[in-house]
Amino acid sequence: MPAWGGFRNGYVPIDALVFVDGVWLEPEFGARVSLSNEDLRADGYWVIENEGDRPLGIPSDMLVRDASKTSTGGSNQWYQWGRKERDETPEAADPTQGEGTSEHGWAMADDSNSNNPPRRKAISATYGCVYPIASETWHRQPRYPLSGAIAARVEARKQKLLGNNTPTPPQEEDIMASLAEVLEGIRTENDPILKILQNLVSTPEQDRDFIELLNKIYKGALDRDADGSAIGTYLPLLRTGAINEAGINAAIVASLEYKRRFIQVLYADPNVLNRTAGPAEVEGWANSGLTLDGIRAAVLGSAEYKSKH
Repeated sequence: MPAWGGFRNGYVPIDALVFVDGVWLEPEFGARVSLSNEDLRADGYWVIENEGDRPLGIPSDMLVRDASKTSTGGSNQWYQWGRKERDETPEAADPTQGEGTSEHGWAMADDSNSNNPPRRKAISATYGCVYPIASETWHRQPRYPLSGAIAARVEARKQKLLGNNTPTPPQEEDIMASLAEVLEGIRTENDPILKILQNLVSTPEQDRDFIELLNKIYKGALDRDADGSAIGTYLPLLRTGAINEAGINAAIVASLEYKRRFIQVLYADPNVLNRTAGPAEVEGWANSGLTLDGIRAAVLGSAEYKSKH
């Protein structure tokens, strides 16, 4: 993997990086990501950056379930390895093999979500970037050198980023568009929530348990759409225990009532998930709305689901 600047993997200082759409990246790669995301938005699609630079952390971080409670105060390589060992993520670099095993550790990889992954991939290729991990459609890294006009654009953007290295929040319109489309139920092959839910289960028995748990948690919320009428066409799919596009859509995003129930029941009722979070954490989750981490914590982290598997 590409060492640069004389830095050690997992120990790249923030002041050597550039801030792009909410994440820290190596300057040239950051310029590629910045232009790629800009072009994607110009085509009318949204993109949200989730993670860039990933510090090494310490071995005990692999036991931590909340990234904010790690030694680095956020996601790091040991934390992600713990998630991999618990089957909460499909891939992660192995820090037990020593430093230098993570592209994120060089700030030379980013993870993002978009409502048009194929277009995101095509535009990224223009800037010499690839998505090399089949099970992680969100993971991008630079692969090919640039030349000509593209190289000139990237260099100009890099200098601009280096000259304006003050963190700014991700674009609000992208965040709102992302949340709105998730709540409406994005039915695409690369829908991030669909991918997560499909990765949570693998056998018919697990499928049945998963749907049973969903129905128990939502306490009738799945039976109604936004105006309170029954979603009769979806209920048979749910009761078969099938993890498929229609069933997932019905179970997770078919009703606007879901968002309120998700916050109220999953995070506020310790009897459902056996959560030990205090009032402040619950309030924080409620304010954050529907998130991918929320779904993962609610389902994979529930004591009931763990007791079955």
